[in-house]
Amino acid sequence: MSCKLFSIACVGTLAITVVFGAEATVGRVAVTTVHEEDTARLELVSQAFGERFPDVRVISLRPRTDGSRFDATIYDYAVEKAFELVLDAEGKELERHAASGQPARTIQEIDDAAAIVREDPAFKDAIEKGALGLYEAMPPVTVDGEGRRLINVGVMSPPANGYTVERNEIVSVHIPTGTIVRHASGAPDTARALTLACGPSPSDSCPASGTCASYQISWPAADPVWKLKVRHPSCTTSIQGDGTGLEITDVYYRGRMILKRGEVPVLNVQYDGNTCGPYRDWLFSEDCMQAPGFDVPSSGSGIRVASSLPSTFCESSVDDGNFKGIAIYDEGDALWLIAETNAGWYRYVMEWRFHLDGTIDPIFGFGATSNSCTCNAHHHHAYWRFEWAVDDGVNTLERKRPGTQNEYDPVPTEAMFHRDPAEPAKDTFRVRNPQTGYGYLIEPGEHDGSAFGDTYAKFDVAALALNANEINDPNTDTTIGVPAFVNGEAVGGGKRLVTWYRSGYDHDDPGGTGEACEIAGPRLVPLGPCAGALTLDRGAYACQGSIGLSVTDGDLAGTGTLNVEVSSGTEAAPETVTLVESVQPGRFVGSFPTTPLPAAGGDGKLSVVAGDTIVARYVDASACGTPSVTVEKAAVVDCAAPSITNLQALPSASTAAVTWTTSEAATSLVHYGTSVPTSGQTSNTALLAGHSVTLTGLLPCTTYYYWVESADAAGNLTASNAGGAYGAFVTGQLGDVSFASTGSPVFIPDNNPAGATSTINVAQAALVQDVNVTVNVSHWADGDLALSLLTPQNATVSLCANRGGSGNNFTATVFDDEAPQSISSGAPPFTGSFRPETPLSVAEGLSSSGSWRLKVVDSKATDIGSIQSWSVKLTVPTGTCPATNPPAPAAALTASAIAGGRVHLDWDASSCPAPNYHLLYGSLAGLPTYTLSGGVCSLGPVGSFDWSALPAGDLWFVVVSDNAVTTEGSWGLASAGERGGTTASSICGFTQRSNAGTCP
Repeated sequence: MSCKLFSIACVGTLAITVVFGAEATVGRVAVTTVHEEDTARLELVSQAFGERFPDVRVISLRPRTDGSRFDATIYDYAVEKAFELVLDAEGKELERHAASGQPARTIQEIDDAAAIVREDPAFKDAIEKGALGLYEAMPPVTVDGEGRRLINVGVMSPPANGYTVERNEIVSVHIPTGTIVRHASGAPDTARALTLACGPSPSDSCPASGTCASYQISWPAADPVWKLKVRHPSCTTSIQGDGTGLEITDVYYRGRMILKRGEVPVLNVQYDGNTCGPYRDWLFSEDCMQAPGFDVPSSGSGIRVASSLPSTFCESSVDDGNFKGIAIYDEGDALWLIAETNAGWYRYVMEWRFHLDGTIDPIFGFGATSNSCTCNAHHHHAYWRFEWAVDDGVNTLERKRPGTQNEYDPVPTEAMFHRDPAEPAKDTFRVRNPQTGYGYLIEPGEHDGSAFGDTYAKFDVAALALNANEINDPNTDTTIGVPAFVNGEAVGGGKRLVTWYRSGYDHDDPGGTGEACEIAGPRLVPLGPCAGALTLDRGAYACQGSIGLSVTDGDLAGTGTLNVEVSSGTEAAPETVTLVESVQPGRFVGSFPTTPLPAAGGDGKLSVVAGDTIVARYVDASACGTPSVTVEKAAVVDCAAPSITNLQALPSASTAAVTWTTSEAATSLVHYGTSVPTSGQTSNTALLAGHSVTLTGLLPCTTYYYWVESADAAGNLTASNAGGAYGAFVTGQLGDVSFASTGSPVFIPDNNPAGATSTINVAQAALVQDVNVTVNVSHWADGDLALSLLTPQNATVSLCANRGGSGNNFTATVFDDEAPQSISSGAPPFTGSFRPETPLSVAEGLSSSGSWRLKVVDSKATDIGSIQSWSVKLTVPTGTCPATNPPAPAAALTASAIAGGRVHLDWDASSCPAPNYHLLYGSLAGLPTYTLSGGVCSLGPVGSFDWSALPAGDLWFVVVSDNAVTTEGSWGLASAGERGGTTASSICGFTQRSNAGTCP
């Protein structure tokens, strides 16, 4: 599949085949792939289903709850009709019924339609030159006069001044015939495509990843406060054709079930005066966000524990990023789940935030990329569906009585409600388990408003009894069809409670200059828990470490302190830990040290040995009315630290990948620097057995020293620098390569937003480290001109935006991020070096290969000019640095026995220092021929090392200098000449040997 321009990108549906049971922990977040029966059934049936129906588009495949059948929605282009099918457990068709209306379009359909547009003669040349790009348009599907299904594709030139475009059109494609329908107004009836285009430019720079599995998240991992399952938005078409977004299921707080399901099955938007739309949107098409971090439970899962708060379209106003999927962020006192999706030009951000105190924030963000519809006033509606299962029982619903503080009226039967338009934020509902008294308040969000009098929005809250097939709402238009489910059935009787909640935002941004994204949503607040909870900060503890404890007990709020007992198999008589109340009333925290020393009661330490079980306990004076209930938590003792093997570094010019393996899952920490002791460090808190940490911002042609540490789940720590060892590596070299334009000058059209473009094609493929641009442009009024650089990946850098007034020309003008002067303070003809309007660093890390373009736009009449010439200078890696020979062998080598059967080595590393040293040894019997039997790598540059794990028998050994690359120095002179001659040892990767090194 070839990549599309703008927001139509290389995408595909997620594979269903997964490895169940895979798990990983990053920091305090544990993620496990969970085997779900529906997932396994879907895998089998989807394969059979695809084989039986190769010529139709499968919109949705949905397992029934009885486990024996499936419902499917398809579109058959042969007869131009949609059908609802019933399949058996093997995917064979049992029933077929014609469906009304047009089902959701598939990702494959938009890819196919885009490919047809790209090859059409009316667009092909401009698309190939970058003058036009494709985008996903609204509505996604239209029907022509012949009843044929048409897929809509937007065609737009890049925005010139942020909001105006030269060309903008939405065309409709009939995929089977390859026919393109162009509309007289430039767009289908329910859309617009004008030269005014509001919103940031669309983009899609990251691939889809992940599998259609359920992933269980536990947080904190050692003693979870929250446990829940999630699925990719792209997999929720198994619930209904439009998807349900970031779906959560089986949500537990401190061991008690809260929600069976949470999702957004319905999403729509209405425009004032029907200037566009109305539209029913979808939530299955995942979009890019910026989320640095680590994929779990394995690479490519599309589930990522973020190392910093992810940046979505709502935060950055940029339609770009490095990740598609579900991002997880541990905020300390809350856990965030974040996914971004697209529906045509709309960008939607769906989040769940789970707090330590039990509060849940469902958050929905509404935004859009460049288009001509959202400049008009419109109203977004996202309908949350909460399937309640507090304490795994049937829950009741009550509505707060207006004008009261805490008085609620029961909701006995299914019903729909409107918030008071005068005070919509005060319309609170209460969900409770009548047996336990525990429950949640549904508090409205400040932006959600009221649907009172709005025939399109229909309701703000709906209460329903759980019935099968009531997630996919029946509708013949774009409005929500849930009112059809409301039939007066009892609520809180024998069926689970389901509440639908409307979040909304009224968006009126006629100039297109407002916020790119707005957020809304309710808050789910727990009613006070009636039982205390005890939490340990780890699932295992080291023999010499610290136990972190916390207790939440609302009955003790304001008491200040709480005593907890801890004991072990070694010290059965408990020690007492005094926890201190935190800023959160009723929450107490503290710690207690462990020790491998013999037990001594009352010494303030808990004695443990490997294999012990640590038990912490306190007495809850009143647990939901039951007096004196003992609350306990246990953890094992692990005293063995992981071992480190296969440590190595793979450097480039400015980065180095340090890799190693450990004998058990452990954290990763790399210490590094240009001298010893080292001062820099980079870490990864994920518990892994295979480690890879990338060091960035390194200087080229420089020797770096490094060592690593890894700690297991219990906190047992191992370091690679035992005995004084330091690894070393030498970074590669950077070089500048320049490429100049060729051919005749390029005329700049007067007062034309299309402008002039000159292209330099670069064949060399390398990662760009720095970019400078030099231009020569002749023009009679520089202030008319906007100069920009477009990278091969279509990233745009504004070089100069209408500077220089009536002055003439840009002559040998160099744009350089490191220049001391900004272009804004320069004057025609701008000879010299200047910082551009926006940094050229946007190209750093991109490939150099492809078309680099200089675009110049003349925005005013009368004056004319041309691009005379220009060049681009790229700084890229050019290979290894010139190797240096290591110096003469280490002098004054001494050895002495030390404790533990080790040998301490000292040698003179100051008179004639080497980048690093290694040790070679052999059996004493092989000394006459200097026969080697092994070696010890990376002794470090300081001139001392403690050699442990010595081989048995009598040995000869020598400390040899090396250049930290591939060359080792002389083994020293003997009466017969060079020891070992000229042959390299090939130990520690040293495949070359130089005996020419001298010491001043």
